[in-house]
Amino acid sequence: MYLYNISIITEDSVHAEIMDWVKTGILSQSEYPAKFLKLLNSPHEGQTHCIQLVVEKEQDIETFNAKYLAPFQEFISTSHHGKAFIFDSIMKYL
Repeated sequence: MYLYNISIITEDSVHAEIMDWVKTGILSQSEYPAKFLKLLNSPHEGQTHCIQLVVEKEQDIETFNAKYLAPFQEFISTSHHGKAFIFDSIMKYL
């Protein structure tokens, strides 16, 4: 089993639009159960949120990325370049 964490850092000026996209474009459509969290003590300016998925196999992460994360990254790079950032990490349960 794997935990897939996607962190989203946004400037305050674009935060509402980015969060709307996350909620309507990812969370409400994904077939993977996801947790949506807000980081309370972020070292970054702006706001940081995380999407966390628990999946059975790494292929599920690749599928999620192709279907949901790639379009989201495209939206950020074309509409909010330099104002929102994504980084992800994959962890394996021991």
